[in-house]
Amino acid sequence: CDNVNYTTKAAEGSTDIYITTFGSKFFIEYQIKTLRKFFLSPHTIIVVDTNQNLNPEISASLRATCERENVIYLKAPDNHYQEEQHWDSTMKLGTTLSWLFQSCVEERQPQYFGFLDHDCFLFRPTTTDDLFIRKIKNFNWGEKNGR
Repeated sequence: CDNVNYTTKAAEGSTDIYITTFGSKFFIEYQIKTLRKFFLSPHTIIVVDTNQNLNPEISASLRATCERENVIYLKAPDNHYQEEQHWDSTMKLGTTLSWLFQSCVEERQPQYFGFLDHDCFLFRPTTTDDLFIRKIKNFNWGEKNGR
């Protein structure tokens, strides 16, 4: 797939953060800024463009932003659920996330990874430990509300 700065191996001890976007340069620029400010653990930002040639000028803008900000840009492959006769935004996203896991996460093998929608922002400092490790250790599987 079309990409910028992509490497096949994740940095040791880093968290890969995959941000899916359909085409908002503003959201991506803001997302990069907030992640850099509030996500305190070592991380790699990977912007995933799901535009699939519907708006080439938006894709070019996203790619340029990623080049300027030195983050990874991936252009997701064409998706059956983007076609007018099969349009389904939920299935399109699910198919894209499945592709990301099988094609990127499994190849890069980061210690941790997460999928983040382009309009879901951090608003206070956090770490990988806060988001993943403590939550998993303290979760009571099968119990509702910790009871």
